Amino acid sequence: MELTLTGRRALVPLLATVLVVLLAGTWLMSGALVEAAGPLTVATGRTAVCCVVLTACAAARSSGRVRMRRVVQRPWLVCLLALLGFAGYAAGTLLAIPRVGTSLTNLVVALMPCAGVAIGALWFGERASRHSVAGALLATAAAGAYAALGGQGTLDAPGLLLALAGMLGFAVYGFLYRRTLAGLPPLAVLPVLLAAATVMLLPLTLPGSSRIRRRRRSGRGSRSSGVPCTPPPIWCSTG
Repeated sequence: MELTLTGRRALVPLLATVLVVLLAGTWLMSGALVEAAGPLTVATGRTAVCCVVLTACAAARSSGRVRMRRVVQRPWLVCLLALLGFAGYAAGTLLAIPRVGTSLTNLVVALMPCAGVAIGALWFGERASRHSVAGALLATAAAGAYAALGGQGTLDAPGLLLALAGMLGFAVYGFLYRRTLAGLPPLAVLPVLLAAATVMLLPLTLPGSSRIRRRRRSGRGSRSSGVPCTPPPIWCSTG
């Protein structure tokens, strides 16, 4: 049976509370474990925990189970969105940290709204106003100047490309999500995407974490004290 309007409204603050608690809790655990377990291992575990909790919330109602099955029926789309929005983003940014440092990685991630302006205009037919284009160009130029003149970190080309690829992938994910799955409740979509992303990250966990630990022992990873801002699940509800 479908939820009544009152029931749907009652679920909104509950879902928001679950997402906030989930985000805060996994961030605290990430900060405590990232040095010992390796960033990719932590990212995989964090994604899996979010998947389990949100799946339990969605599966608590028959309507949620029906909607999740509707999402699963589009496997290629699920895999693409999971790769762009979760697995690719986490792998790209976390592997960039030992090369360019946390500061520059987060700087690249912060340019996501600027990338969204360009991607929307070039690939998705969205009109960009002069103000948004000017703002995007100004922010990009300022970020480039900061990185070149005094930003913390190292201008390592492969590292910057990894961070850039993760950021651009998530920007594309936002547009694709809005055009394909926005008609379904986020609580039905997120568990499926997170499950697919967990499976994608698993092969990278052991070799990725061991490589990063070796880099830290050799002193090359000493500047990477932390993890970048992995997009919280609530982002995915709006793309």
